[in-house]
Amino acid sequence: AAAAQKYAVAYEVFRLQPDELLYFPQGHDILFRRAQCLSRLAGPTKDPNKPFDSSGFLAAWETLDAALLIVPHAPTTVFFKGLIMAKLQRADEANECFQECVTLDPDQKDIVEAVIAIFFHISGQHERAIELCKKILQRAPDFPLPRIIRGDSYKHHTDGFFGNQAKEDYLALLKMDRDYERLLGRGFHMDRHGSIDDLVWRFHPKLSLIRPMAMGLYPMFRKRRCLDLACTIFTFLGRLRVRTRTRHAVEGIRREQERLRVRREAVERKMREIHEVQAAVAGMEANDEVWGPADADNVLASKYRRYWLEKPRNFPLRRPSRSKSPKRHSSPARYTGPVSASHPLPPPPWGDGDPPGNPVRRPDGVDVAPSQIRKVDWQWDPKKDEG
Repeated sequence: AAAAQKYAVAYEVFRLQPDELLYFPQGHDILFRRAQCLSRLAGPTKDPNKPFDSSGFLAAWETLDAALLIVPHAPTTVFFKGLIMAKLQRADEANECFQECVTLDPDQKDIVEAVIAIFFHISGQHERAIELCKKILQRAPDFPLPRIIRGDSYKHHTDGFFGNQAKEDYLALLKMDRDYERLLGRGFHMDRHGSIDDLVWRFHPKLSLIRPMAMGLYPMFRKRRCLDLACTIFTFLGRLRVRTRTRHAVEGIRREQERLRVRREAVERKMREIHEVQAAVAGMEANDEVWGPADADNVLASKYRRYWLEKPRNFPLRRPSRSKSPKRHSSPARYTGPVSASHPLPPPPWGDGDPPGNPVRRPDGVDVAPSQIRKVDWQWDPKKDEG
């Protein structure tokens, strides 16, 4: 608890620094160590209503989220967050964190699978823990952590028939290092979750490198300005690349337009030549001269030109005549009302005379009204015509 408070004070001091002196990896390391301290605070209690206090895990979870906001996608931080989720029995979220850690840093695959085997052992799935440790040992035979987990799984197996296999694993570990003796045979349980952190701390390949240091001791602190220069250079190269591609594209479009223009001019030139040839042929066919006689074998008749069979040259065509049809009077409206003795038909609008109509031409060429035509006017007299 005292260490967690000191790391909290260190982080507040870090936040009060001016922007030009802020170095984000330092703040990330402070929060990461504080999360480790908070995780140790969780454990069994004497309260029967609450046998296990997990508030330390929750506080560590929040602290790790803050650390990932400062330095996103840090593989070791993501791994430790997955470890906290596994202690909180949130298997799905823990698996997501472990998979992300392996994706970001494949070198941590062995330690991630070893931690998963530990939680298989805690949940009583000793067979799955043993199989997973075998896979790890096939890839890394000299890695001691999976051998420790497999030996304890053999020893604490529910069947109780794997004493010899556990003995073989323990002997192999003692040959590696005599200090492993105090780690063997105890098994794993959530009441002693601190032992899991101890094993992870001892065998993790990169966890010991994450510790708060003075800013001058960070390897990239002196070169942090070079990142700005590198970003500027990459930005310039990116813009140059985009402009070069754009220029090449514009030049290609211009070349294509020029090629299409040349082809269009060639096609237009050919079309003009074809039109001229067609006009010349049409003129020759239209202006052919016709000579006689019609009988070519007649050698007695001299040749003469038959103008009446030739098509005249440039002869103006007769325009169609526009005959104006005589205007016709519109028929007057008819009376459609009732007809009776009290309501006789109204008089016609033209009076008592003949109704207007189109004039009729008699045979002698005189135009008369239809009412003035008599039957005699339409009879034919052959004597008058003969005279």
